[in-house]
Amino acid sequence: MKYNIRGDKMVITPAIRDYVYEKVGRIDKYFNESDNVCVNVLAKVHGNNQIIEVTIPTKRFVFFIIISSFL
Repeated sequence: MKYNIRGDKMVITPAIRDYVYEKVGRIDKYFNESDNVCVNVLAKVHGNNQIIEVTIPTKRFVFFIIISSFL
């Protein structure tokens, strides 16, 4: 898998990057050609709300996941 991790109004630290690799890497086994899969991760902060968007486009469909936490 190829990872594209970026932050909007926040810095992506090595710890955050490693956490994304660990969590998203779990679904690697479900793709036949994992080398051709690109994972786009966007981390945002809006006030006290932290939002993570994960997009995985494939040939047949697109996985789109939003995770939000309120502090």
